[in-house]
Amino acid sequence: MSKRDEILKGLYESVVTGDKDKAVLFTEQSIEAEIAPVDAIDNGLALGIKEVGDRFGRWEMFLPEMVASADAMEAAVNI
Repeated sequence: MSKRDEILKGLYESVVTGDKDKAVLFTEQSIEAEIAPVDAIDNGLALGIKEVGDRFGRWEMFLPEMVASADAMEAAVNI
């Protein structure tokens, strides 16, 4: 797996798990790796928040987890 793919996977997983610190860490890594911001959002963060929405729709996640995921995505996008 390439470094780019590892970073995008990290962004995805940090949103799905609602881990704000990891979202920030992987966002900083994406900047260092010169991954285009739109690429990091479209192929990492947005895929993660879509997964969160799908899990919420299947009653596999609940509102507090969804809020944590949104906070993680917001922290990453703000950078």
